[in-house]
Order: sequence, then C-alpha cells, then structure tokens
Amino acid sequence: MTLAKRSRTTAGYRHLAFGFGALTAVVLGAIVYVAFARARITITLAVRDVQTTFDVSVSETAATERALAGQYLTRTVSGTTTVVASGQHAVPAKAAGTVRITNTTSSPQPLAATTRLLSESGVLFRTLTRVDVPAKGSLEVSVEADEAGPTGEIGPQRFTIPGLRAANQQLIDGESFAAMTGGTVASGAVTPEDLTAAQTTLTTDLRSQAQAELQNLVEAGATVVVVNEQTHDLSTSQPDQVARELTLHALVYQPADLNVLIADELKASAPAGDHLVALGNAQPLIKLVSADAEEKTAIVSITANGQSTLDPSNPVIATTQLTNKTPAELERYGQTTNGIAAIAVSLSPFWSRRTPSQPARIDRVLELEVALDS
Repeated sequence: MTLAKRSRTTAGYRHLAFGFGALTAVVLGAIVYVAFARARITITLAVRDVQTTFDVSVSETAATERALAGQYLTRTVSGTTTVVASGQHAVPAKAAGTVRITNTTSSPQPLAATTRLLSESGVLFRTLTRVDVPAKGSLEVSVEADEAGPTGEIGPQRFTIPGLRAANQQLIDGESFAAMTGGTVASGAVTPEDLTAAQTTLTTDLRSQAQAELQNLVEAGATVVVVNEQTHDLSTSQPDQVARELTLHALVYQPADLNVLIADELKASAPAGDHLVALGNAQPLIKLVSADAEEKTAIVSITANGQSTLDPSNPVIATTQLTNKTPAELERYGQTTNGIAAIAVSLSPFWSRRTPSQPARIDRVLELEVALDS
C-alpha cells in the first residue's frame, strides 16, 4: 500500500471517529436533558367574589335541606322619656313685689288675702296673705299683679285700697319702694328637633333592652339576629313626655349551622370549575320573609358573600397543559385563560428553553392573587 493511500484511509477513520463522538455527545446530551430537565411553574390564581341569595326556613327542627335549626322569637318593650327643651321664649307671668301698708287710724285694719291694691299708674295688685295692719302702724305685705304680663312691672309708687270705705282710703294706704318684677319669665320651648331627639334616644334604649331580654332567652353560643323592628307611639298624660312601644323580631341560630348552608349555596353559585376558598368576613344579610310567632318558625332571605378560585383539579391548570412550552407561551396562556392572574416559569438546566414534555417533571405551585377574607 502506498503512502498516499494509507493517509487517505487514516483520514477516513478519523472522520468516522469524530462523527461517532459527536453523535455520542448528542445522545448523551439528550439523555442528560431528559434525565435532569425540570420546570417550576407558579400559577397565581385570580380570587373571584361570589354572592348568593336564598330563602331558608327556620324551625326548632330542620326538616329539609334548606332549613336551619333555630327559633323565631319576638320581644315587646315600652317606656317613656322626658323631652328636654332646647329653645327659650318669654311667657307672661304675674309681676310681684312688696308694698308697705300704713294705718293712721286708731283701730287695727284687717286685710283679707287677695285684697286689691291699686297703683297710682292704674295697675291692680292683690295681697297674697291675710294681714292685720296695727293701729297707727305699718307692715309689709307681698303682692302680685292681678293680670299677667309686663304691664305689672311698675316702679315704686303709692297704692290705694279700693275695698275700704272712701273715708278710710285716705287714712290707710300703701307704698312700694322697689320695682315690681316677674311680668315675663323665660320658658323652655320644645322644638320638633327636641321631640325627634327624645324619640330617637328612647328607641335606642328600648332596642337595647329588648335585645338583652332576647339574649337571656337563648342558650350560650347562639346568635341572635334582629330581622325586623316595629315601633309605635303611645299616649301620655304629661305634655313634656313621649312614650313608645318597640317590638323586635329575631332569628336565633348556631353560626356553624348557617355557615354550612351558606357554603353550599356559594359553591353552587361559583363559576364552573371553581371551588370555594373563603366565606365573606361580613355578617350575612338576613331579611324576614314570613313568620309564625306562635310556632316560632320563619322563612328568611339570606344574602352572603364568599370567594372562589380555580379548583386545583381544573383541567386548564393541569400539568398536561403546561408541557413543552416556552415561558413566553405560558405567560400568554395565563393572560388569556379566565381564572389565572399570572404564570411564572423557572427552567433547569439553565440552557433549557421549553418546559419538559413529561408532566411528572413539572412542579406546579398554586398561589392566590390577594389575601383572602378571614
């Protein structure tokens, strides 16, 4: 064999060995990729609000599926309160004061209560008590105007006693040394606002009383929810008082029993493929539909809120939907799929460009978009 021919043969073997080595490297790379390729896919689930409204019967023994073991109770209380007047206005009154009666005769002069004293300005007053004016002496007597109003507020002046004989009127008379006062007085005026304030305060007090009495009627741990309130005014004998009667209609139940019913209804109202993840933290709205006070039963309408997300078993987030996709493809998938807020992808080894084709090599992590109501 010539040297040239031997060189060509050696080169051919060398190319063959190189090709076989390259193929081996590719096969080994594929084996390594298949053996070690993994993906961690974090799916942020959108939290969706769910609301339901349904009727439920309430009785001591829940006989149907939409029934709540409990009681329907009523409590009636009544009371009165005084209206506090905030306004002020002038009210006519009888002016009053003191008059000194002087007797210049030699005999005592008795004066009965309500004896008339006429001022020199023409305003009539009357004594308040019986007095005996001593002979050649004097005494002071309390008087008040015969008519109410500011006309009785006169200054110091002299008085005659019209009831005496004309001759004695010059010998027995009176005189005041200070002004008469009190012809008008300030009085509280009840305004419509005062009346409303009194009624509101009374209603609040009666409501608290009725709620306390209802709570005393039920066992510990039971919830008392007022579903209706009725009030009507009562008549009173005092003009400055208001009276009112209040009746509370209440539903008594165990919270856990109601929550079971609410959860079932919310599950039925959630979007298809969702599961309920939380009940609303607000108290359900309960309205009275009908009631039988004697039987202690009622039908009430309940409105409640909750939150749902895609169920973990929902096919749209199954790992079979996540295989052999680039991070960009998965991101677009999350943006266009109802119930998914976002998708984040982490691939290994670092040179990987797609998620594994085997679902078993995908670690799926589910997170919630927002904090749930507690």
